[in-house]
Amino acid sequence: MVFGEFNALINFEELASLHLLSEVHENETLPNMLLRVAPRYNIHITDVRLADFETILRKSFLNHPFACFEAFLDDFKVEYKSFVNPEFVLIDDDNISKLERFMKSLKQDGIIPQISSYLSDLYIYFRLVRNQVIHHLENDRALTNAYKRVEKQQDAIIERFGHIPHAPEDITFEDFKLCDQVLYEIAELISISVENHIDWGNLDYAEKKIISQGRVNRFRDNPKRLQKYIDSSFMSTFGIKAPQKAVSRIKG
Repeated sequence: MVFGEFNALINFEELASLHLLSEVHENETLPNMLLRVAPRYNIHITDVRLADFETILRKSFLNHPFACFEAFLDDFKVEYKSFVNPEFVLIDDDNISKLERFMKSLKQDGIIPQISSYLSDLYIYFRLVRNQVIHHLENDRALTNAYKRVEKQQDAIIERFGHIPHAPEDITFEDFKLCDQVLYEIAELISISVENHIDWGNLDYAEKKIISQGRVNRFRDNPKRLQKYIDSSFMSTFGIKAPQKAVSRIKG
């Protein structure tokens, strides 16, 4: 799952979650909505007694974007080894997140994605909210401190995104969308940081299955269609328009 695929998945995730919440009628609580729609799916619910069920559900929305983001990092590592450094490995440190391991490993190759401190603080905060739900953590001091750091960055966050996230006990769907934006921007910044380290003019794009040589040959008499196909292939794989060196290499 390289950047283009991750971008699409983030959009699908947000759309699916919005559709779920659209089932809630005006002045209706989420538990009551579940009681109302349960028969539609042949699920018998007599009551929803979990007092903070809605808060837990909204926090749990963060789980899938993070799972997708970590899958993006795994696939990006494969692509990085293929296009930049075949010897690339993640540093071994279980005390930090996969993103932090990835960043430190890229730094060893002289690549430093320009991720701002407020983006980093938002990432840490949302990740800890996600972990609170997954691991049923209570009185999480690390999460409390992470939110305090976010509050200190509120001017930069508001300038970029329009609002800061809610506190852990008040998570809403707006926070889910903000989390999506944060993960998307980090993924984009990582992708951009690697672009200048790829030797675009000397890759075999057909062998690496970035393009189909058959389609290139088919569109060769239609330069505009060929360019559109190449750009589309690069956008879906790398999340960028095809560099000129790559276009020249593919067109031969």
